[in-house]
Amino acid sequence: MAKNLNFNKTGSKCWGEGVTGVSADSSAKNCEKYGRLYDWATAMDLPPRCNSSSCAYLMTDSLHQGICPDGWHIPSDADWNTLAKRINPSCTDNTSCAEAGIRLMATSGWGNASYNGHDTYGFAALPSGYCLSATDCRGFGSTGSGYAYWWSTTESASSVADYRSVSAGGTYLGYGYNSKSNYQSIRCLKDD
Repeated sequence: MAKNLNFNKTGSKCWGEGVTGVSADSSAKNCEKYGRLYDWATAMDLPPRCNSSSCAYLMTDSLHQGICPDGWHIPSDADWNTLAKRINPSCTDNTSCAEAGIRLMATSGWGNASYNGHDTYGFAALPSGYCLSATDCRGFGSTGSGYAYWWSTTESASSVADYRSVSAGGTYLGYGYNSKSNYQSIRCLKDD
């Protein structure tokens, strides 16, 4: 998909949703532009307990649909690694990949021209931010300090899962793991 998923599922949120002084219209516009943010269990369409315990055994298909539409799935680490290596063949699995991030970032919307990306592949990443909890959100919008984080289906441990990220002014497609209770974006990948 060339946009972050914007499926209103219980357990998801938009920037500004429920925040005093932010209109419902503004929050809806944020959803349309940046997509919604999901904790890991919500994104995977698994029980909430999966944010604090391993649930790999519940993901029986190699292409885990989660909350993606029919015919689409949430990328695994292997899917993200394939993307990174197609952009930069010198990248290695499950590491941050030089020059891949800037080629996935939108050509505008990152705060100033020097922070924008090249959008070589139509991925059009925007600074959708992330949240450490339902009320502690960061890195959103075109402030020049924006981030985008996307979940992977891959669990690193019982309460953490892998992600990929890009940041304003950066060139890397980042790799790491976060608490599954964090809120991050989803990109869906078309099934083969």
